[in-house]
Amino acid sequence: MQEAQILKMLTTFDLDLEWFKENLTSLKENYDQNYVAIENTEVIVHDKNIDNLITKLKQLGKDPSKVFIQFVSKVKSIF
Repeated sequence: MQEAQILKMLTTFDLDLEWFKENLTSLKENYDQNYVAIENTEVIVHDKNIDNLITKLKQLGKDPSKVFIQFVSKVKSIF
């Protein structure tokens, strides 16, 4: 992967992470106990099972390693 591609991917991940943080309350209401895949500040797929989510991403022609994926839960983690 070329440096320009890596930089673009990191920038996109950073924007998606910020969007995730800013919209967490809404995401918890809509996707509680689900993994969400976010691309360009938009949820593109979600599923309770990570393997199913990855399968859905691949069906969309997406490389899961290049998509921001996060678990959403109303329950606060104690880790």
